[in-house]
Amino acid sequence: MVTPILGVRQASMLYSSTVASTEPPPKEKPTEDASKEGARTGESREEGTKGKPVRGGPVSWLSFLLLVMTGAGLIYYYDKEKNRHIEVLKTAAAAPKEGPSVGKAAIGGPFKLVNHDGKSVTEKDFLGKWTLIYFGFTHCPDICPDELQKLADAIDKIKQKAGIEIVPVFISVDPERDTVEQIHDYVKEFHPNLIGLTGSPEEIKQVARSYRVYYMKTDQEGADYLVDHSIVIFGITRILTG
Repeated sequence: MVTPILGVRQASMLYSSTVASTEPPPKEKPTEDASKEGARTGESREEGTKGKPVRGGPVSWLSFLLLVMTGAGLIYYYDKEKNRHIEVLKTAAAAPKEGPSVGKAAIGGPFKLVNHDGKSVTEKDFLGKWTLIYFGFTHCPDICPDELQKLADAIDKIKQKAGIEIVPVFISVDPERDTVEQIHDYVKEFHPNLIGLTGSPEEIKQVARSYRVYYMKTDQEGADYLVDHSIVIFGITRILTG
């Protein structure tokens, strides 16, 4: 009978140990020390935050003011430079421009001819005088008279408005027909101060070449021919020395 009793006791002990192993462990309560430690940590963080300055945004009022002042300065400088550049362009446009100079024009030169009074004349007789020279011939039907009339009107207007005396000169390119007498009667029809010059064919050729004047007889038979020539009035400045 002893054996069954022992079996019951063993079974009871086994059941007790099984129940004890299946029960969940009891929850641990936070201790008073842990709560105090957390409070101390929070206070220390709060004190650290109060001791440091709070960082602001990416743009402060000072930097914004500096940016505005810099922009205003750049705009003022740009506007000032633009106005200065415009003034320079206006001044350059208004100023007279001189073209490239390569020396004096190779026009004119020494000559020796005879005037409408039969006197010998050279280029030195016109030194110190303002002179207008036209090349033509007395038998010219229309062009030469028109040009000589323009020349006569011009010297009268210049004298009236500027008070400058200009000597008008007519040089014949038809020496075979334009004798001294023919020249004398011809020049007096246009202006009392008009000087007529003629000479030998070689002398006329030389003076025409020095003034770059072209002339040539037309192909017509007899004495009633025309002369094709340059239509230019040369203005000679006041030369004081030879």
